Amino acid sequence: MKGGDRPGAADVQRGEGIRRQTLRNWPALTHLPRSLAQGECEAILLAEEEGAPLLVDERKARDAAVQRGIKVIGSLWVLKEAKQRGMILAVRPILGELLAIGYWLHPECVIRPFLQEMGELPPIPELSQE
Repeated sequence: MKGGDRPGAADVQRGEGIRRQTLRNWPALTHLPRSLAQGECEAILLAEEEGAPLLVDERKARDAAVQRGIKVIGSLWVLKEAKQRGMILAVRPILGELLAIGYWLHPECVIRPFLQEMGELPPIPELSQE
């Protein structure tokens, strides 16, 4: 299993804290935008059926979920909550790992403000006076 040495990997493999759920309303898939991936559509409908929030970052999927009245949370929200609850010490290394595997977030519009909010931006060197 890829990532099997990562924290929590054994829990995921055993299924601890994970409940597998089957979508009941398959015909509703036809009412979602065709531009969404099959898994995104299923996740949206499952969140709707369960009355649960949806963890998704991709803009089109977020918009489709919100249009259906589903509460949407993103990966950065999860990182923020984890730090605030003392589950992780810093978001910056995890964010770096996400970026390293191809996760894309706008550097100036998303990453910088998020790291600033989390108190993890390196100090900006003061301009020297000549």
